Amino acid sequence: MARLLGVSLSGYYQWRQRQPSRRSQQKQALQQAIARVYARFDGSAGSPLITAELREQAEFAQLSRTRVAREMQTLGLRCRLRMAKKPRTTQSDPTHRVVANQLDRCFRTEAPNQVWVSDLTYLKVAGQWRYLVIFLDLFSRKVVGWDLSDSLEASGTVRALQRALQSRRPAAGLLVHSDRGMQYSCQAFQELLRRHALVPSMSRKGDCWDNAVAESFFSHLKARVIEGRSFRDERELRRVVFEYIEIHYARERKHSSNGWKTPQQYENEFAEKLRRTPNYESIFSRKGHSKLVEISRFLDQLRQTLEWKEIREYWRGPREGS
Repeated sequence: MARLLGVSLSGYYQWRQRQPSRRSQQKQALQQAIARVYARFDGSAGSPLITAELREQAEFAQLSRTRVAREMQTLGLRCRLRMAKKPRTTQSDPTHRVVANQLDRCFRTEAPNQVWVSDLTYLKVAGQWRYLVIFLDLFSRKVVGWDLSDSLEASGTVRALQRALQSRRPAAGLLVHSDRGMQYSCQAFQELLRRHALVPSMSRKGDCWDNAVAESFFSHLKARVIEGRSFRDERELRRVVFEYIEIHYARERKHSSNGWKTPQQYENEFAEKLRRTPNYESIFSRKGHSKLVEISRFLDQLRQTLEWKEIREYWRGPREGS
């Protein structure tokens, strides 16, 4: 065989006993690490998220996104975010008054409880539809309130907002953005907004991009835990939704808008930065109040004396080149 292939016997045995090169070992270790992260996210992680996860390990601290994308292509791994056909959930009522789009696709805020966005989607269980409504804080992308019901009526939306208000206790003036569905334009929901001095905002007709952040949340939810899976009953579905929203999405999944930090980590670091602000220790030491409640009140006081540009510089520090 050696003569047929034109190689020497010594060369053949040397090839058999040769250890993989250091570069080959590093490539194999990287591919294994990529595969582990991809499996942990059930195929819903793309190269940016996998890169952010791996950079937390010392051996991959300098890893580039393009390298991860190239290795994923070699392994045949693709981010799974395909949207399936769904029933129509945005059903407007011509007798209800709609409001202007106050948000205008400005999806960045400077502090918690400045803008919440909301949307509604369908989930199927035992051959029947269930409807999930969420309220999401644009500052950290954290879901602050949600409800799962068997009806498209406004009661689920009202319950979700009440839960968000109870857990966050925002100051007056919070902007609440949604689509034009009758769940948001109805009297019960609008009255709840007025009672808490919240500002309503609605997307333009037929324009899903006006509420892109909420839409993106649902696409990730369905790709990770819904698509290709069946649920025995509502109890199982509710457990899965709870684990995704309260554990995975809030405390495990990193977001590019947060500098590749989880929503909970992003809010904690913001609160810690404010805690180092002069005269703020006394506010945080009070018992019976959540940190984010006090943050909102503190920011209201700051707004009376500072412009938003000054506030940004106050906690972010000077930017490069300034």
